[in-house]
Amino acid sequence: MIRGDFNYIIGITQGCQPVGDPLVITKCENNIIIELDNKPAYEVLKGHVPQTILENPNDLIRTLFIGFSPDPEGREIVGRDYLIRNILGIDPETGIICVAQNVRDGQTITFAIRNPQMAREDLKQMLERIKSSTNPEKPFKFGLYFNCCARGSSLYAQKGIDMAYISHYLEDVPIIGFFGNSEFANLHGKNHLFTYTGVLALISE
Repeated sequence: MIRGDFNYIIGITQGCQPVGDPLVITKCENNIIIELDNKPAYEVLKGHVPQTILENPNDLIRTLFIGFSPDPEGREIVGRDYLIRNILGIDPETGIICVAQNVRDGQTITFAIRNPQMAREDLKQMLERIKSSTNPEKPFKFGLYFNCCARGSSLYAQKGIDMAYISHYLEDVPIIGFFGNSEFANLHGKNHLFTYTGVLALISE
């Protein structure tokens, strides 16, 4: 909806960070993961997640997620390029994990944890990358920031953390935006639905 001759940079900051090595779905049905690396999915989960999270079922669902590759083939997860989806349920007896996305055999996933310190660090790294690539002859005129509602005080235990970092790095660049339930952004030339992220679009001449 913004028209005219302008340049832009889009930064994506993740609120969840992978734990352990990527895993391959070897048996599944619809949105239910039955096996990972030919083992019951829940048994594999227990080997990747800190014991303190496993001890409390509420913490498990609130802080543990699954990361998917943005690649349609879903064969590889590289660096920070992943899409976070909620775990809807776990059955320790059968070993299955139910996730908020249909899955298929051969797809690569990673377990991920929502952590305030990790979220701050990822935001700082994203802002440092943007600042280092800024053309001083074409400064940013304004920015748009779309933030997941799960990245507010419920994550950091205080308000305004993300905007405080953005204001510190970008100084007097005016920023507008809002909280939402999910975010859209371009990754590898294709738009994706993100969750637990912040998406920053900066506009220059």
